[in-house]
Amino acid sequence: MGNNNFLKIGAILGWIAMSVISGVLTVESFYLLLGWNKILLWILALVFLVLSSLGTKYIYDSLNTKNKLCYDQRRPRLFSGIALLLMFWLCFSLPTNTHSLFIYQTAKETAQKDLTEVEIKLQDLRDGKLIDIEWEKKNNKVNSLLNQLKQEYQDPNKEGFGIRCKAICSQIETAVNPEGDWKIIIQPTKNDKVLKNINDATLEQMQIEKREFYNRLKLDNKTKEEIKKLLSNTSKVKNDITNNRLSDEKTILFTTNITHQAYPVIAEHAKDLTFNNKISKTEKLKSVFDTLKGWLNGDYAGRGFIFWIIMSVLIDVAGFVLFTIAFKL
Repeated sequence: MGNNNFLKIGAILGWIAMSVISGVLTVESFYLLLGWNKILLWILALVFLVLSSLGTKYIYDSLNTKNKLCYDQRRPRLFSGIALLLMFWLCFSLPTNTHSLFIYQTAKETAQKDLTEVEIKLQDLRDGKLIDIEWEKKNNKVNSLLNQLKQEYQDPNKEGFGIRCKAICSQIETAVNPEGDWKIIIQPTKNDKVLKNINDATLEQMQIEKREFYNRLKLDNKTKEEIKKLLSNTSKVKNDITNNRLSDEKTILFTTNITHQAYPVIAEHAKDLTFNNKISKTEKLKSVFDTLKGWLNGDYAGRGFIFWIIMSVLIDVAGFVLFTIAFKL
């Protein structure tokens, strides 16, 4: 009898220890996602843990033929146990625990990469390099279309300046002037001068477009100050992460705040549409669902996501076993 009481007390203490570990992980995950009061989140986490543990005990009791349960009680208890386990462990505790464990291993490295990307983009924008890159893209596209036109027109198997050539000219007009204010005028002339006239007209218009492009994207003093402030904040957060002065929670929140401010600036002034409504990999770590989706998309390849799922399962299963031992019939 004394040995049984000692075993029960040990099992209860072990379950409490596992519950605290699991509770911390669940609370951290929910706090990042919801931002609710942590006392409330702790209450929710403990409810999930108790109900999940109770579900495991119900399943064990229904399958254990040596206890006092009669046959008619076993099936309802089995179904109740499965339902509790699915609802509160599989849907809540397991994903949130895995999420938090994964964050502990991933947050700082992911944040450093996002902040470095922002830092480089802002420096290039400040120094005018991003504007040069965007103009180069536009120029290369126009030159590519001019080459397509030349190949199409000079192809001996084609009809000369036909429907296909006119379609390419339309693409050139759009590439040069998306607003539609410039059109290629094809004048009746000798065939060998058609391409030259189009090339000359396009290059002349491109010079006009270039001046307007750089004037339009030229940074005003307000934007320069904004970029300077963002660079300063980015450098500070990177330094704090490197020197372990920030928790994982603050690392994610501070990095997300910076990317929320920096991405619109980069999208607007560098005309880089990839930053329009972009969500950083660090921000995705705030949500269980976004983290899982990011992992499936390969955003966190090589980070041991499966390993953390297994660790989460082991923590909870250990708690369930101890709870069952402590309160078995």
